[in-house]
Amino acid sequence: PRVIRMRTFSKGYGLAGARVGYALAAQDLIGQFEKIRNHFGMNRAAQSAAEAALSDQAWLRSVRDKVEASKQEIARIAAENGLNTVESATNFIAIDCGRDGAFAQAVLTHLVQAGLFVRMPFVAPQNRCIRVSAGRPEDMDCCAARCPKLWPLPQRAEPITRAAASSAPAPCGRDRAHNPASTLPKSAIIICALT
Repeated sequence: PRVIRMRTFSKGYGLAGARVGYALAAQDLIGQFEKIRNHFGMNRAAQSAAEAALSDQAWLRSVRDKVEASKQEIARIAAENGLNTVESATNFIAIDCGRDGAFAQAVLTHLVQAGLFVRMPFVAPQNRCIRVSAGRPEDMDCCAARCPKLWPLPQRAEPITRAAASSAPAPCGRDRAHNPASTLPKSAIIICALT
């Protein structure tokens, strides 16, 4: 009775801008939410998009399959570069850089300077990891091509300055025309395509 299952339409359904989601819980618990929720928070376009998304489960399966293939490719790239991945049920993979947070920051800095968009969302002890999101096959090719050029890395890296970031290579995806008929929704194209 005190469990809430929440679901977003932002990732797999590609409706991040619509801010659509729902919650399933016991009636009494949902009743408490009804007292404080914004009753005019979702517009008709967002609601129609969510209804259409729910009726297209084939699309969702296709996106999930592509995300899974991309995560497997990220794991392969990490392994080729001597790094381990942490199993994930999300649209991203945490890559364990195998040392401390300073080394993970050095890996992240070098990847960003090479034009790849990655994150380091954790605090100790997880700060030894970086986070790489699923992307299109061409994004994974770019990642694979640029990663091996980065090793060996120094133990520590200086923080990225605005000048260093502006002189970095163009992120993958920016150096090619964006394909609106992409095989993944825009919200899932994170690793290299900064659209």
